[in-house]
Amino acid sequence: MDNGTEKVTKLHLQAFGLSDYAVKQLVKGLDAASMNGGLKEYWASDIKGSVEKRLKNPKVQAANQAKLQRVLQHFLAG
Repeated sequence: MDNGTEKVTKLHLQAFGLSDYAVKQLVKGLDAASMNGGLKEYWASDIKGSVEKRLKNPKVQAANQAKLQRVLQHFLAG
């Protein structure tokens, strides 16, 4: 993505296999950048920070950690 100027919706995150609960945890406390077709869009840089914070939580299960790592590597790291 382009320096965090891209926008991400919950559907993008769910496409990586994240559950509704995991997505809600990621966007909790984030301000939506805009609305598109009724979906809130979040800045990719904000989501990246939220994913990194979530990965530091020792209570996150290994399967979810793997999904979160995949989000960072394939979707947000570019």
